[in-house]
Amino acid sequence: MKIEIDSDVLLSAIRKYGAPFQMQMLTEECGELIACASRMDRGRASTDELLEECVDVIIMCAQMGVMYGETILHREIARKMERLKLRVGKEQKASGETETEKHIE
Repeated sequence: MKIEIDSDVLLSAIRKYGAPFQMQMLTEECGELIACASRMDRGRASTDELLEECVDVIIMCAQMGVMYGETILHREIARKMERLKLRVGKEQKASGETETEKHIE
């Protein structure tokens, strides 16, 4: 998965609305995602609604990277993805499943 995010647009939003407001928006968007995930668990939200909220959080997190350090954000994403890859690899070896045998329920 590759996500295209325009850092110039993010920077423009930060300049227009200010860093404190963008931090407030991050917390609001995270709250909306949590609420939507809860509604989806109860059959009251669609996959499209959940993904829309995910996108809002991804964009706000990207803005946090612009505000506080894109290099740090990218490094942490790479580090955590590597950790996940190692964990998944261990689980696949233990269960004998291959990549194509895994299914999302």
